[in-house]
Amino acid sequence: MAEEKKQEESKGEVKIGICIPLYNQLPSVFFKSFVNFFVNAAQKRPTQLLTVDSTAVDVARNVLVENFLRSDCSHLFFLDSDMVFPPNILDLLLKHDKDIVSALYILRKAHRPCYRFFKDGHYHAPEKIELNKLLEVDALGLGCCLIKRSVLEKLNEEHAGKPLFKMDYRNRTEVLGEDAFFCELVKKAGFKIFVDTGVLVGHFGGIIPESAFKNFIY
Repeated sequence: MAEEKKQEESKGEVKIGICIPLYNQLPSVFFKSFVNFFVNAAQKRPTQLLTVDSTAVDVARNVLVENFLRSDCSHLFFLDSDMVFPPNILDLLLKHDKDIVSALYILRKAHRPCYRFFKDGHYHAPEKIELNKLLEVDALGLGCCLIKRSVLEKLNEEHAGKPLFKMDYRNRTEVLGEDAFFCELVKKAGFKIFVDTGVLVGHFGGIIPESAFKNFIY
């Protein structure tokens, strides 16, 4: 851990902006995970907590990015309020030093991972998850995702006055979520997107029961 901290310091001060979209209530498992995580994170490096209450997640993410860019944080850490995660999640993602890197979780409504690849004009989830890999992907969910400030600064400059996150209704049968819309902007700007399939986090309320993560994640 001391060596990791020296590497961070050599690249400039790391300050984390923890950005959480909220609406009314929090699952108790998220709260327990977050308390342990926040204590761990704040002891290791400067942190700032940013939250927004909104029923629309795309609106919340846009406001959170605006507030983040007004801060002096070096990294934005998106953390959705239905995630279950280990206290050292930031250490696990920071070590890769990538523009964007996410932990692995399973979508709540389907047995599919949070990342996708683009092929033949559409996004496709992999048929099989390659575990313990750092994979470059085309799109991913933002429920547990670390983003460098330089990415957001460039996107904000290129798309000034326009949302970086929005639901994109491309035709009658296909809707691009706010996360995939953002990922398209990221790739067009020349950045790469990664997921660490060796870092598994829980998605509360999904098809995998919360009990499956007890004694493993928290």
